[in-house]
Amino acid sequence: MSLTSTTVATPTDAADDHAAGPDRGWLAIVPLVAGALLAGYMLHAAFGGQRTSFEDLGLGINTANHLGTFEGEPIHGRDARKDKQEPGDPPNVEQVMAAWKRRGAQPVGLFLGNSQIHGINQYKEGQENAAEMLFKRLRPRGVDLLTFTQPSASLQEHYILFEYLLARLHPKFLILPVVFMNQRAFDVRDGIAVCVQDPETRQALAQTEIGRRLVARFGAAPDESADKDMAALEKTTQEVTEKALTDWLSRHWTLWELRPEARGQIADALIRGRNTVLGISGQSKRHMIKGAYDANMEALAAILESARQHDVQVLVYIAPIRHDAEPPYIASEYDACRKQVRELAEKYGAAFADLDEAVPSELYGVHSSRVFGRESQPDFFHFQEGAHRRLADALGELIENRILNH
Repeated sequence: MSLTSTTVATPTDAADDHAAGPDRGWLAIVPLVAGALLAGYMLHAAFGGQRTSFEDLGLGINTANHLGTFEGEPIHGRDARKDKQEPGDPPNVEQVMAAWKRRGAQPVGLFLGNSQIHGINQYKEGQENAAEMLFKRLRPRGVDLLTFTQPSASLQEHYILFEYLLARLHPKFLILPVVFMNQRAFDVRDGIAVCVQDPETRQALAQTEIGRRLVARFGAAPDESADKDMAALEKTTQEVTEKALTDWLSRHWTLWELRPEARGQIADALIRGRNTVLGISGQSKRHMIKGAYDANMEALAAILESARQHDVQVLVYIAPIRHDAEPPYIASEYDACRKQVRELAEKYGAAFADLDEAVPSELYGVHSSRVFGRESQPDFFHFQEGAHRRLADALGELIENRILNH
């Protein structure tokens, strides 16, 4: 015979459990509420009132983000986003085109570039960048020069934006700088990728292999790709509920708006920590990433072919770079890129200029270091207004002699 032990709940025990349950439940919530309040306080203390443009962190110390105007109207924009424009944001494509139409919509010259064009080191009120200077030089020749630049823009991004603008502006010519280090980038930022959703742009891109790959990556409709975290939910109750809650929080709770700022600041701190531990600086040698580089060179060839088919003359130039400090690239890879760009320009009948040494090194600035304990390092790409004048003069002569006079 075996003995077993059985516990029998009495009415008194059940009553005690029922009385204690709610109290323990409320106590369990207290740490969550306290944590939320503390997190909210810390978010406000750390990031309240801040709105950092993380795209522009690469401009460096004392380098201002300046996009040109003419008679108070924008002639220089950034990208094609329409729905996220906030006060203080750079003009978008639509705003620049609207100003062009108000000026009479005269023939367009198109200038695509990166932050070297919109960054002015040691900026003073009233100074101009190279695009602004070039606009004023070419306007008496019957040309409106419209400029669009993005930080660290790759040639794939230029290709997408060129096809988007081609059908809208029908430019006479294109000025296209090639910045070697930017060709390590493979991704395309949202403000450019949105152009692929335009049917006419998508059709133009589909004419090339690189264009078809870009369409495959970025051609989905906004409701298919805008929220990758919810893409698998297929309009379920959860998706509808989460979207409604997110929209309500965005409108009614200021802490919700601090999330991008907090994420960006934390990511920047992590990068600085990694660079400090691994000894990475702005002068560390960076090998070219072959897959990204090859895709960007394909994009350059596609731009030149499309421009030739649409009777758009092109000036391709190697962007100026600083030479009084050890550069952050492999010299043989850089030289091979310059050679390849020249060969592609010649193949497609574009004008080519190597402006690698067009700007004296003393006119460059310093870059904010992304290493803890180090304040600055040489800036290889951004320079003072005097250098912008030199670049504008060089480009003006090239445009007049090789394009407008022919």
